[in-house]
Amino acid sequence: MISSRAFLVPALLLLVFAPALSCGGSAIESDRDVSSAADLIVQSNGRLKPLATHARETMQMILGEADRSGLDALDAYFCLLLDMETWVKKAFLPCGEELAGKAFDGRTLLSPMDMWEARDRWGEIKSKEATELSVRFSMLSHLSFNFRCLPGLPVKHGPHVTETQEWHHPESAAQLAGEDRAWIDEGVAAWSDLKEAYDGRDDAAFAAAVSALKEAQRHAPGVVLSDGAAAFENFYYSVDTLFVGLVLFSIATLLFIVSAFWRRPAMSRLALLVLIAGILWNCWIIGGRTAIGHRLPLRNTNEVYLVVLFCLPLIGVLMQGLLRNALYSAISAGLCVVGYSMGIYKLEPEGYDIEPLVAILISPWREVHILTIMLSYAILLVALGLHLAYLAVRLYRHFREKRPGDMSTIRMIESDLNRKAYLTVAWGFLFLTTGIATGAAWAHSSWGRYWGWDCKEVWATVAWTIYAGFLHVRIFFRVPGWAMALINIVGYGAILFTYFGVKYILAEGLHAY
Repeated sequence: MISSRAFLVPALLLLVFAPALSCGGSAIESDRDVSSAADLIVQSNGRLKPLATHARETMQMILGEADRSGLDALDAYFCLLLDMETWVKKAFLPCGEELAGKAFDGRTLLSPMDMWEARDRWGEIKSKEATELSVRFSMLSHLSFNFRCLPGLPVKHGPHVTETQEWHHPESAAQLAGEDRAWIDEGVAAWSDLKEAYDGRDDAAFAAAVSALKEAQRHAPGVVLSDGAAAFENFYYSVDTLFVGLVLFSIATLLFIVSAFWRRPAMSRLALLVLIAGILWNCWIIGGRTAIGHRLPLRNTNEVYLVVLFCLPLIGVLMQGLLRNALYSAISAGLCVVGYSMGIYKLEPEGYDIEPLVAILISPWREVHILTIMLSYAILLVALGLHLAYLAVRLYRHFREKRPGDMSTIRMIESDLNRKAYLTVAWGFLFLTTGIATGAAWAHSSWGRYWGWDCKEVWATVAWTIYAGFLHVRIFFRVPGWAMALINIVGYGAILFTYFGVKYILAEGLHAY
């Protein structure tokens, strides 16, 4: 039976982190209630999505991490969309370089009007900040155009091409009105009422205009995103999924550490239960993105990063079950803490990267290749964690040997970690080889060749060669464990460069999706 004291640590952590579990609201309340528009459907980046998601995406692009004057994303979006003159004097956009003959330091913000006046002088500035400002200004200048909430007629481009449907801003859609497009007239009238209600600060009239706009969308042919799908997406993003994952895996890691020193079966079981809760949360993250995007989340760097985090604890629990050793679960939980911590700061927020697949990616080999590669990355990451633990124990033994005492237990742990790391690399290498082979088959079906020495392919070969050398050396030579650990570290460094370096440093070539 689990002791009540075993719940003390997770209870305290939950008390600390509970206030941050939700996405949070604004520090200052808006004088208008625009929440009724959160599930209004818009078309953005090739897919239909709730306005709440589009607003968060747009505000992130325009404002970055800058203050929104206390407004949440939806409020700030409508302020810029419908009341620009009031907000143009607000300092919204950060600038860290001299722009338009004016000196700004890192703490000064540039207003949209300043940016408009300075647009012709951006060519003189070569800094990264100027590039970011250019992107943000482009988003700001196209803000109204990108509010595409009225569907046009579905268009079929050919007998073998799926029909598409272009959506329009209400003002541009007014030119399309006609007898067979009554929903356009309804939408244009509703948009006019919405702007009037927003200017007059009439929340009831604003909500009624939003309802009329939603009704116009329902009357249009070909609308594919239902009210239930919009509500699900808004619900999915109502909680910070990455932060919750970080909390769960942090608690699991802490419990595994405590159970290693306080040898109570109940504590070890509790740690495993929390880890399983983290796995279920990973299922929610991946399942939710699959439901929103109508495909497995394997489209881009952000999505496959989450898939690796999904595989890590599963591998740990599976190997614990097979080898009867909780070390695998503990290592995988600790790696998930590191992965989620990096994801919070590096991944794109929300679901902004959920986009439709380009034609080249539509292949039965896609899921097989990417899932196999990501699984190999996760297994090899567990192997890396085991070897890092081995190096830590070895360093601890080095300092302990200066004092009298029995080192046999520490030496046994050290040897066990080295052996487990080798076995894990062997499994990871098997999946890595399979992943590269399925990638070659996919390349042949899509590009007509198995191998083209693309940057991604070259670095995948480099990583494969390093791990092949690792196994060869381990089998045929007597190499000390610390040397094997260093080879493992270099091998995973090659994987990280394949995953991140090729994208951000080299040209991705044909893999630039």
